[in-house]
Amino acid sequence: MHTMQRKSGRMFTTMLLAGLANGLHAQEGPSAVPAEDGSPTWSPDGKRIAFASNRHGQTGIYVIDADGTGLTLLIEKGQGPDWSPDGKSIAYVAPVDGNMELHRAAADGSGVRRLTETSGDEASPAWSPTGDSLLYYRTDGALSQNWILPADGGEAVCLSDGESSDFYPKWSPDGSRIVFTSLRGGAYNVYSMQFELDAPVNLSSRKTPDYNGSYSPDGARIVFVSNRDGGKGQVYVMNADGTDATRLTEGPEFAGNPRWSPDGTRIAFRCELDGNADIAVMNADGSALTHLTDD
Repeated sequence: MHTMQRKSGRMFTTMLLAGLANGLHAQEGPSAVPAEDGSPTWSPDGKRIAFASNRHGQTGIYVIDADGTGLTLLIEKGQGPDWSPDGKSIAYVAPVDGNMELHRAAADGSGVRRLTETSGDEASPAWSPTGDSLLYYRTDGALSQNWILPADGGEAVCLSDGESSDFYPKWSPDGSRIVFTSLRGGAYNVYSMQFELDAPVNLSSRKTPDYNGSYSPDGARIVFVSNRDGGKGQVYVMNADGTDATRLTEGPEFAGNPRWSPDGTRIAFRCELDGNADIAVMNADGSALTHLTDD
């Protein structure tokens, strides 16, 4: 996903290609250019989707019903939302004094709390299945690393080795593993590791970028984005051990930020087509693609 170019080398998309991060281009006004929507996350009951959009002139957090109705601005400044397992809170990042910092708010947008104060840029928060901690990555200079933080704030612990850049950590449903994107090995690939216990395993092992992995609710599959067929990224799914990768999207010019519905039957993602960047949903097999936003 396109990002605001604030600091050279400090955001993932400036190091890779347009379409990978959580931010969006700022607009001069609500109707200056078509809105860019991205980073969808499902509510735990599967009835709503929170996402980032710049449709009101700056990047904020919106909520829409899963049928495409009820669009509501939730948080005026923010991006990369993730819904807590109990449905009561949303974690996200927002700009503070030139840095992107981790925040959380109630599901109605009230009670905003800042959770981090660092010299880097926080991004892509992900709640643990128990709701007591948050995974995210921090970019500081040319290096990005995965971190874990108590959900109420406090001392963060780095999960990366500090030798290569890691991004987009996501929990397995049982909380025993994380899937993430890494540059270790010299290319962007999807890795998995047992939480805090073993060495990461490369699940994709390709020279072309694979990224944005996320476990299915049953933990059996991982949805991700890949450029393996040329052009911009498309949504793929593979088994949790990295086997049997299958392409799901065909029509979009770019498809990114895929997230499973809580029941595992649908996938929400950012869909770029004809100059628009919308939130779309499709069945888990790639059929019945439907745009929820179209601005």
